[in-house]
Amino acid sequence: MSGFEKLLLLITFAQVALTFGVLFYLGRLRLPLVQAGEVKVADIALHDGNWPEKSQQVSNNFNNQFQLPVLFYAAVAICFAVRFVPGIFLLCAFGFVLSRYVHAYIHCTTNRVYRRFYAYFAGLVLLTIGWIDLVIELMLVL
Repeated sequence: MSGFEKLLLLITFAQVALTFGVLFYLGRLRLPLVQAGEVKVADIALHDGNWPEKSQQVSNNFNNQFQLPVLFYAAVAICFAVRFVPGIFLLCAFGFVLSRYVHAYIHCTTNRVYRRFYAYFAGLVLLTIGWIDLVIELMLVL
């Protein structure tokens, strides 16, 4: 495995760790609410809008980890399938995952929408550039 492949693997593990981290945080918020009877299971069985705001906020972030990151994971899978990781893509992948951490932090704490949007948009731009680089590099190399 090349050095770039190892770095991309670490970056990917960081994104997975973020997703699990948000999920465990969500569980830490929600489980006590159900155990204390503050939230009734019947009220949330088919509609998650009955959770308190903070819990819903973190849940929204968890759901968000399956939006743009899906495109990231697809690009990573392509890199490993062809055993080639372009340098620019690697830098964009690192920046993308870093932006996801910033986005998640904002979303799960202050939830300042404009700041959250800037982090999201930065990740979108980096992911787009990464994909463009990947496509061009693969067309030139393969």
